[in-house]
Amino acid sequence: MYGANVRLLDGKALASLDRLAALNSGTFIKERLSGLLLELRFNRMTVVHTEKRVAEFVDGGSFPMARLRLVATQAVLGQPILMIEDFVNALHRYWGRCTVLNGLLDAAIAPMATVEFRRHRAQTAIGLVPFIEEDATIIEGHVTSHLAAIGTTIASTLSGG
Repeated sequence: MYGANVRLLDGKALASLDRLAALNSGTFIKERLSGLLLELRFNRMTVVHTEKRVAEFVDGGSFPMARLRLVATQAVLGQPILMIEDFVNALHRYWGRCTVLNGLLDAAIAPMATVEFRRHRAQTAIGLVPFIEEDATIIEGHVTSHLAAIGTTIASTLSGG
């Protein structure tokens, strides 16, 4: 009755299916970690720009409008790929500090805020930058080494090794 839904797989077909599953899993992990790496690099450039703009703002210039992106960071936190304590802790700290930095910058442009309030919020936000950079360095180190390891694993899977 259910014969049309049944498939028999021999050893060769199972090995091919296993290789395909490993490739698909590796591709997903590479995409997720590559996205995180791109986000880290974007945020580093944004922080450099924001630091300059805050310094200009303190001297009477316009306020920096750029914010840090956290989409890839949240995605990796939601579905952790590397269960390395140092990596996960750095990722949590990074997300928290970036969120606080964005919030401080948002508070600094509140319509009813005094200039002194705005300056204080902006300078406090910039005070987080060295800590964010430290966490980003830890995260990037883990991500790049894992991406290199995955690349080798996928290459050996494709070659049948």
